[in-house]
Amino acid sequence: SRCSSSAPKFPPPPLPLPMDSLQAFDPLQAFSFSSKPQLLRVELDSLTSWSEAAPNHERSTRRDVKFAVERELNERVFLWEGKLWELAADAIVNTTNESMSDRTGVSGSILTHGGAQLEEEIYQTEGCRTGECRMTRGHALPCKRIIHTVGPRYNERYVTAAESALHYCYRNALELAVESDLTSIAFCCIYTERKGYPRRDAAHIAIRTVRRFLEQFSSRNEISAGEGLSHVVFCVDNRKDFDIYNDLMRIYFPRNADDIQYQIEKIPEDIGNEKGEPVVDERKVRISAMPGQEEKAVAASAETVTEQFASTESFQSFASMTSAPDASRLSASTGGGGGGWGTTDNQTNEQLYEQYLRKSLSVDIRHVSRHDFLYRSGQDNDGRPVFVLVGNRFPARDLEDDHVILHVIKTMDNQVHVPYSIVYVHSNFSVALNQPLPTLLSRIHEVLDRRFKKNVKRLYVVHPSMSSRTILVGLRALLSPKFWQKVVYCDKVSQLYEHCKRSEVILPDGVMDYEKEQENSLMNQFFSWSL
Repeated sequence: SRCSSSAPKFPPPPLPLPMDSLQAFDPLQAFSFSSKPQLLRVELDSLTSWSEAAPNHERSTRRDVKFAVERELNERVFLWEGKLWELAADAIVNTTNESMSDRTGVSGSILTHGGAQLEEEIYQTEGCRTGECRMTRGHALPCKRIIHTVGPRYNERYVTAAESALHYCYRNALELAVESDLTSIAFCCIYTERKGYPRRDAAHIAIRTVRRFLEQFSSRNEISAGEGLSHVVFCVDNRKDFDIYNDLMRIYFPRNADDIQYQIEKIPEDIGNEKGEPVVDERKVRISAMPGQEEKAVAASAETVTEQFASTESFQSFASMTSAPDASRLSASTGGGGGGWGTTDNQTNEQLYEQYLRKSLSVDIRHVSRHDFLYRSGQDNDGRPVFVLVGNRFPARDLEDDHVILHVIKTMDNQVHVPYSIVYVHSNFSVALNQPLPTLLSRIHEVLDRRFKKNVKRLYVVHPSMSSRTILVGLRALLSPKFWQKVVYCDKVSQLYEHCKRSEVILPDGVMDYEKEQENSLMNQFFSWSL
């Protein structure tokens, strides 16, 4: 028939597959529609060190250079263009936001390839403030660990604050890696374009911080003993950043006479302190050592007085912010060698602050900082640095006054040369446990210099109550006479976030729970009255 004659001829059916092939066949894998690309693994041994990239590596005989040729350091530094999340380093450094949930750029790729377990660990991890670091496991990535950090926003009015914060991003990541016995670390460009940081300026800070760190904490003996950092990788994802790093690394990691000459011609005037941290000229003058004779005279005149404010007259003297009767004293708890003394004029106050500033850099006060009652956290909507003061974390009866002051100075000194804000959290405050003694508040007023009072522009009080009034009296030591014009009361956390972004200012765990408890308590009172 016509139908049968026109029917197409099909090829014979294929032979049946062996049973072992059928058992190995995975239909879910064969018909997977996942668009997730296969993750490559780049071994660090495949990278070319900065030392190997030089045509003629030679030691320069010049003595007038800031950064000498150090082949041992250059062999540990690498510049590589590629994907950070593919590097098989002990740790990669991820730039993220303060909730560690940024899904853009490098951070987004790390979260995508790291898998659900990485996201779960991040969810369980405390938030990360600007300049700080948090560590998680690498999970599905080739790296062992991920160090998460938050880079600063760039504001031309507060350049030094941004520089210091960026420095600490790199410095803290390096310290965390060494403390965790890691030997290799890879950095992305922590400064993201959406935060507006000039690329070349930021690269100066990144490279300089690494150079200073390797000089101080990663000797060749440590590397041979299996300790310290053997690989520090600057990982860039575009040719523009690669060219910037390739240019600036000649300044901070010179390899030959040509690089030394380039360093002399191109090195910036400000190369920071011995750690590479940017230092304001005013602070350089303040922190420089006083003339020997003057310092000896000051130390000789200091007295050790440990009396507390027991009399009404003493407390009234403190409350009016005049010098206390026992203002001339020295705290032996800071290690001796001169501590505090009377503040009868501006010069003496400046000397007193300098003495405390030096002590803050040498005295071990980790037992104070672990309470985390004062910390730096992002910026407000006007771009001002924000410090968070948590009332219920302050163990008023367990810490010595001078140790608390050293912690305040160490935490705030780098930032208070520019306008800044304070967020005071009064939630769950206990007068019995957290109320500062008058001696401490008086001492704070006596020691802190004028920048603390002059430059604070806002004090946000979260969950204020009657007991917070006494705290505000103490905080007057940090404020100018226009104190009350600077106070903003926030009965709800949402009111605080009208002045600063939620992602910028991280509040302690339990603040929202406290607010809900207060709301429920008010509702219960309302219904009890209505009945």
